[in-house]
Amino acid sequence: MAYSWLSTFALVFVPGLVIYLVLFLISKIMNSPKIYAEFKQNMNELVMTLFIFIFIVVLFGISDDLALYRLTPVGQVPTLINGSLDNINQMADNVSLIITSTDKFNKDASMQGSSSSFCTLAGMFGASLSGCGSYSVLTSGLPMVLNALVVSLSELKTILTLLQFSGEYAITLLLPLGLILRIFSFTRGAGSVILAIAITLYFVVPFTILIYFDLMQYIPLQHTKDVTPVDFKLPKIPTCDAADVTSANLLSVQNIIPSVVSLISTDMYFFVVITLLTSLVLAVLVATPMALSKALGVYVDFSSLQRLI
Repeated sequence: MAYSWLSTFALVFVPGLVIYLVLFLISKIMNSPKIYAEFKQNMNELVMTLFIFIFIVVLFGISDDLALYRLTPVGQVPTLINGSLDNINQMADNVSLIITSTDKFNKDASMQGSSSSFCTLAGMFGASLSGCGSYSVLTSGLPMVLNALVVSLSELKTILTLLQFSGEYAITLLLPLGLILRIFSFTRGAGSVILAIAITLYFVVPFTILIYFDLMQYIPLQHTKDVTPVDFKLPKIPTCDAADVTSANLLSVQNIIPSVVSLISTDMYFFVVITLLTSLVLAVLVATPMALSKALGVYVDFSSLQRLI
């Protein structure tokens, strides 16, 4: 359902205008220059907030128009939030698939590498043969890669939660609250900060995510949308003959190593892409509210948060 800007206007500006008209009448009745000066100052804040409101309506209208050019889930309103959710959900599904596939490959290769045999000579002398030791090469780096992918998936889930919160509360709660606080001079600072956060969450963050996904398509590597449950295939692990102490098992491992390298490269590509995305979102979450708050007349010190990035 489309957001009602008229309801927000009525909620914010009609009560504010009534309060200031009452303040104006009191100043005239009491002939108080101090009350009249307070009225003028607050009216200036009301008019400025009205211009900010008009700018926000235009800005969000442009964002909805931009979203029409994005692939959003069928049945949802085309917004930047929904477009970003679509991309993040798709990447999370792909990462989950690759984690499952890599873990399966790791377990299968470990099982083959642990195979052994035992032979005896004349029933008196015995020897344990481990002709599958070379298979351990296939799993040497996979546990570390799996841990990195699990961290990446957690980062995606965090961004997903942030986008869901933005879609639910950025313009339905934070925006009206910021506008209401902005029309009063004594709460102007808090209102400006909340407005800056609302604009950042609803417009800047999803727009940044969509631009990031578009830029990823120009990297000369296999990008995220190429790896889907349909076309992603695991390297096939050849069966190891534990009793064969010749070079046959080693040759089998050597033949599959290029496929394993490709698997690890795909895993690490996702890790790098998601890590960069998370860093970019964190930077936007810190820098944008500070810049917007300053543009709205309030300086907020986010230096302690900036040092964490």
